[in-house]
Amino acid sequence: MTLSPYLMTVALHALLLSAAVALLLACFRTPARRSALALAGVIAVAILPWFSALLPTHTPEPSAPLPLPSTTDSGSWRVFTIPADDFTIAPTPDAGSAPSFTLPSAWTLAAWAWPAGSVIALLAIACSLLKLHRWSTSFREPRSDEASLLASSLPPGLALGQIRLTAVPCSPCVTGFIRPLLVIPSALLDSSSARELLWILRHEQGHLIGHDSRWTLLIALSRALFWWNPFIHHLAGHWAAAREEVCDLHAETAERSGYGNFLIRLATACKGSHRLAAPMASGAKRRLRKRLVSFLNAPETISLRVGRPFIAILAMALPVLALCSSCVHIGGKKEQVATSSAGMPPLLLEAGKDRKGSMPNLMVKLSNKVLATATPLTFNGVVLDKSGTVLTSLELQLLMRQAATMRGAMLRTFPAISIRNGEKAVIEMIREKPPVPGEERITAGWELNQTIRYNGKSLRLGNHIRYAFVPDKQFSFSSQSPDGNEAPLSKSDWNKLEVMTAATEAKVPESHAVITYMGEDSSGLHTILITEVIPIDPTGRTVARYRDAIYSPHPRETLPGKVRVNAALLSGPSLSYLDTSLKDVNRIYSPDMMATHIVGIFTPWQWRLVKKDLKVEDLGPATFSANIEHQPWEKLPELMLAARRYKNDEGLVSLDISVKEPGEVRSGRFIRQALNVSTGTTVIYRFPSLEGKMPRHLALTVETVE
Repeated sequence: MTLSPYLMTVALHALLLSAAVALLLACFRTPARRSALALAGVIAVAILPWFSALLPTHTPEPSAPLPLPSTTDSGSWRVFTIPADDFTIAPTPDAGSAPSFTLPSAWTLAAWAWPAGSVIALLAIACSLLKLHRWSTSFREPRSDEASLLASSLPPGLALGQIRLTAVPCSPCVTGFIRPLLVIPSALLDSSSARELLWILRHEQGHLIGHDSRWTLLIALSRALFWWNPFIHHLAGHWAAAREEVCDLHAETAERSGYGNFLIRLATACKGSHRLAAPMASGAKRRLRKRLVSFLNAPETISLRVGRPFIAILAMALPVLALCSSCVHIGGKKEQVATSSAGMPPLLLEAGKDRKGSMPNLMVKLSNKVLATATPLTFNGVVLDKSGTVLTSLELQLLMRQAATMRGAMLRTFPAISIRNGEKAVIEMIREKPPVPGEERITAGWELNQTIRYNGKSLRLGNHIRYAFVPDKQFSFSSQSPDGNEAPLSKSDWNKLEVMTAATEAKVPESHAVITYMGEDSSGLHTILITEVIPIDPTGRTVARYRDAIYSPHPRETLPGKVRVNAALLSGPSLSYLDTSLKDVNRIYSPDMMATHIVGIFTPWQWRLVKKDLKVEDLGPATFSANIEHQPWEKLPELMLAARRYKNDEGLVSLDISVKEPGEVRSGRFIRQALNVSTGTTVIYRFPSLEGKMPRHLALTVETVE
């Protein structure tokens, strides 16, 4: 059990807000304003952080990147998704069994301590309420002679029906939430003079006016909820002390020395006071000394009420402070991920077929890294040599920093992908052995299969990775180019092929990472796969919880009419730097366009600048109607293109590009991409190619819309 990022953010916001209010207390001297500020601060700390933690935040990119192990360049990755059938992983002997930690981590202790402490504090409040109820059975209304004595000293605004007497020795106090009552010990009524009785009644009348018995219970509940926060206890203590000062000044402003001596005698005689009551005097010597000093030094014309302007300022200032604290989140910020040399963005993949069942429509981003070290990684005193270990975002950062200090550590980063609930994603970078009749297909490189299943309560991630390499040559961490870019392997090299496979299935909380241990290769390197699961909304923005990533798809209505699209094949020397030199061109990527096969989207004047150094082979125009897919160009039989207009995007044209993946093995799969463009816009699309062949580039220009 660990604290979720949301609860950690709530705790941080509560700490920041209470600390800010505690600092503001030093700016006020009058007890009335200090009590109002302290009370408002406690209530705000108990309520506002639960909402401020839900607010989105934008975290700027860090100025200095986190230290990471040396990262190898990425080669040519292929990523696609298919609807996942009943996905079951055959676990390895170590899969699914997490290592047993000898001692729980600090975050685990905090996750248990917070609710446990709150439950204990709430039970203590329940016991106090039970004692208060039992004590209330001793209350009685004043008799006729006692009522006459009280009526002679009764201050204006206080009714005799609000007073109760008790035979239990205690300090005069105000108690009760629904109907607060002023409770006076009957023995004190007999021994006090008329002036002392007036002091008692006026002091407790101040507590009745301020509804202090009600606020006492609410403050106790707030302290129980955030019992670990020292600032909320500081604010509660300041409120209680300031309220006593206000009630003392309400009782007497002229004869202060006599009132002070009476408080000392009362605190000495009445040792006990109820926790949830507002007593006149208690036995705490330091608190009483400070209270008397403040009372004797208070000016004679001090205000005992808080004006409406001050309350209005508090009502605006505290939400503003909470809003400022929402700029800081835990687990919601964008984690630094080592990217490929091409700066590949996360891929938003096209959905597969309709999924069976009633699984929620959910999208998450999977960020995969493979880390190879000379010795097994050790984290929190435990060797990470088993699959299924789940790490928080903070623990993952600490693990990566630890790996950065290890000599010879190597990190490979896979393309980040976005995957929907129930889909299976396939990420691969492979080279295939020349086919030999009668032999099975043999490949070298990386193949990663992943799937997610979310049932509305928890998310399960399935990983299956295959890593095949030739030591000191292709795809090996110990080679000069681990991406398989060397010369083709000989027959003897293929005989030296080593294969490592691993699988794991684990329940993953939001923004957590799963470790899949791949084992030790012949060169002595220990390899692990780290998969981080981050919930995102349909626009690609990171959200805090899985339920925030659930969306409801709505069918899009197409508009009638025709769209004319012109196509041209591109070639020339400048194609070699299209992917790098055009990065400075002002191109706008929409969330549904982030794929490696799209080189760019250009306006008419940008396209005129780009194509000056290119050889353009015009394929001619083609006309598309709504809901009709075409294969209009003979030179591109593998291309399936549709151009439509939708009701909600009347000013844009939706291009749906489907390209048959090259190679006989992949003949049944298509790489599909959809994007919205305006009339006159040119899209450059890079065709996937077979091993060893240059990719082709296609320019699609939306010419007219009828």
